[in-house]
Amino acid sequence: MCAPVTARLAAPSSRRVRVVRNGALDIAMASTLWLLVEKKASLVVAAGPRMAGKTTALTAIMDFAPPRYTRIYTRGV
Repeated sequence: MCAPVTARLAAPSSRRVRVVRNGALDIAMASTLWLLVEKKASLVVAAGPRMAGKTTALTAIMDFAPPRYTRIYTRGV
C-alpha cells in the first residue's frame, strides 16, 4: 500500500469506509478504484445474472468520485 493512498483514506466519507469495513472491497481494491476514478479512467461494471450487485458496486465506486461529477445510470434490457 502506498503512503499517499493511506493518507487520503484517513478522512473519507463514512460510505467509503463502510465499503471496506463490510468486506465489499478490500483496502487494496478500494485504493485502486479510488485512484482510477481520480484519473478519470473508464470503468465497466458487468455481471451476467440479475441482482448480482452491479448497481451497488457502481454506486460504491462512484463514492470515490469528486462531488462535482454527476451520476447517470442507464438500464439495460
